[in-house]
Amino acid sequence: MRKHYGEKPFKCDQCDFATHSDSNLQSHKRNRHIEKPFKCEFCDYGAVKESDLQRHVRQFHTMERPFKCDQCDYAGSSLITLRRHKQMHVTERKYICPVCSKAFKTSACLNGHKKTHSDLKPFACDFCDKKFIKQRYLVEHMRSHTGERPFPCDQCDYAAATSGNLRLHKNKRHKQSLISILMRHLVNEPIQMTVEIDLKLINIIST
Repeated sequence: MRKHYGEKPFKCDQCDFATHSDSNLQSHKRNRHIEKPFKCEFCDYGAVKESDLQRHVRQFHTMERPFKCDQCDYAGSSLITLRRHKQMHVTERKYICPVCSKAFKTSACLNGHKKTHSDLKPFACDFCDKKFIKQRYLVEHMRSHTGERPFPCDQCDYAAATSGNLRLHKNKRHKQSLISILMRHLVNEPIQMTVEIDLKLINIIST
């Protein structure tokens, strides 16, 4: 009811923000006032943990892939991406949703799916009325208000709000051009591509 009457009794103790619910206030504090002391030397990205910064630098700047799959030639920039990849090698789907009977390979996937059956959306936007079942969705949505684009392209001046948008950009704008460069070298010249082009080509083809 407070929302309809415009009441905002829940006030932030660190800024002028006020809202109609405590859940909105807690969401605001998590996203606006949490300290991010680990700063990227290549872009404006900031992280709460040093490990998050290291993963960001490997994934979007240095293109290092130190996490090797023991079942194929795949290598990932983080342990999270390696674990996600290794799910491809799992064929059994033994985790069953009790609501819709949909089957999943991991308990984490099942738990994430279960939230789609719930009306509970604890992560609320500070700027509009939208709410989300996961904090990750809220963080990505908030960038539509703040204009933050923490995922820069290493081949042009473009920067994206999400890693998915960055991959789409690379596939659309740069993949064909680099493949054309490779083909031109193969047809007309000896293959004397620079390390920089090699790394970019490998990174784009593997996405």
